[in-house]
Amino acid sequence: MKPALLFALLLCAVQISSAQSMKPVMTSHVPATGATNVAIYTPPSITFNKFITKGAFGNIYFRVKNRPGTTIISVASPSVSIIDSTLYISALTLEGGADYYVTFDSGTVESTSYKCDGLYDTTVWWFRTAGTPQGVSSAGAAFIPFSLLNPSSDGLFVLSCRLPQAGVVNLSVYDLAGKVVACRSFTGIVGENELRLQTVTPAGMYVLRIDYGEMRSTTKAFMR
Repeated sequence: MKPALLFALLLCAVQISSAQSMKPVMTSHVPATGATNVAIYTPPSITFNKFITKGAFGNIYFRVKNRPGTTIISVASPSVSIIDSTLYISALTLEGGADYYVTFDSGTVESTSYKCDGLYDTTVWWFRTAGTPQGVSSAGAAFIPFSLLNPSSDGLFVLSCRLPQAGVVNLSVYDLAGKVVACRSFTGIVGENELRLQTVTPAGMYVLRIDYGEMRSTTKAFMR
């Protein structure tokens, strides 16, 4: 082989290798592969080896084994957020007692314009959800309008919710593994209510859940 041709081939190989090394690569995810008894309101997340941003297009797919239908989350959806190297999906309620596998498209996220490769192998990320809790439909309960009133910091969560009538409101805080790390019950009044929950949780992402009778709402919050 001529030296010039050999040099060109080697240069091409180096460029391809360099481009591959610049792509963000998934290093971990929640729920973990093989996890069982996963809470249906646990917000899935994907962590990469580099800081990432949303790609121009791409979907994340949640499929239930041996059942028709797929839950498709567009990366452009407001329920998808990114903090540093981790992508979080909120407002997703999974079916109880189901075997899930997760895939995503190439280009769903990128790092300095280098797009991630897609995950298409259904054996890489799979888990099983816990059975549906008594009194909560797997299709999701009625929604309670509420909002965070402050950037959560120093362990304090402050929320506002509107109730149709007076009653007991339960506020629970979960970590990303689905474990309850704090909870408190409030006696709510008709209309707007302010809920303040002081915790000792460290900085990180959490899931807040409000239960009021048969109504339920969840959201994510980042504790500074």
